[in-house]
Amino acid sequence: MKSKYNYYLILISLIFGFFLTSLTLGLSNLSPTNIDWISSHDTKSDFLALKFFINDEWHFPVGLNPNYGDITNSIVFSGAVPFLAFLSKIFKNFLPTNFHFFSLWIIICLSLQFLYSFKIVYFFTKKKSFSFLCAIFFLFLPTLYYRLNIHLSLSAHWIIFSYFYYELKNYEKAKIFIILLSCLVHFYLTIMLLLIRLIFIIDFLFKKKKI
Repeated sequence: MKSKYNYYLILISLIFGFFLTSLTLGLSNLSPTNIDWISSHDTKSDFLALKFFINDEWHFPVGLNPNYGDITNSIVFSGAVPFLAFLSKIFKNFLPTNFHFFSLWIIICLSLQFLYSFKIVYFFTKKKSFSFLCAIFFLFLPTLYYRLNIHLSLSAHWIIFSYFYYELKNYEKAKIFIILLSCLVHFYLTIMLLLIRLIFIIDFLFKKKKI
């Protein structure tokens, strides 16, 4: 019964993610080859970094993007969501011209924003309806949509939510995985998670020693 409930929750999250992305970008802009909506300077820069990276050969260290700019660069220092850029490069021979995963990334971000918001509130309240309403609230945070229009990789607020959730559940392996994943999304997120982890450790030590 629990697995069935989780399945429905994931399905609802994906529906919200798809609906809000299509509402934000427009249905025609969901295509992985449509670049008309990529208008801000930062998003254009990320798109160019992605194209140079995908169409170049592999270099060492992995992620090196030497043809993008005069200074030796790396895809991990761009906002082009490095782990998806790596996957795209692996399958580049099967991808269409002008391919990008930016619209898919927005769907992922919005879906997981709802999912982990719900899980965190439900952890404390055990009330589905209240958790649902709170997740809707977090799904419409203005800061999230502000980032969607400028820095796509920093739209992954769900990474911070997921870390909080796994901290509450005390899933150590999941917490480490999220921190490592954040390195392949944006280093700003990694720094945030490390600071959050430090705060939880300090809090644990204070409680253990009853300071």
